[in-house]
Amino acid sequence: MIDGETRRDTRRALDARWQTVLGTVRRRGQGIVFVRATDLTRDWLPEVLSARKLGGIEVVPLTALVRRPVAL
Repeated sequence: MIDGETRRDTRRALDARWQTVLGTVRRRGQGIVFVRATDLTRDWLPEVLSARKLGGIEVVPLTALVRRPVAL
């Protein structure tokens, strides 16, 4: 979860936390990342989600991973 870093005025803490998260995802082979929506992250997120910056990590909507229960 990326939370406290989103409340600061600078991207430095956000970028550092993001790199830590990417390292964890690469090491584990998968992960779910929640990012608090703020003015800072709204502008920052599209930049860091570019394929070039992800380095082989694939981003998919959470709904693609969660199966719906069978209707009875």
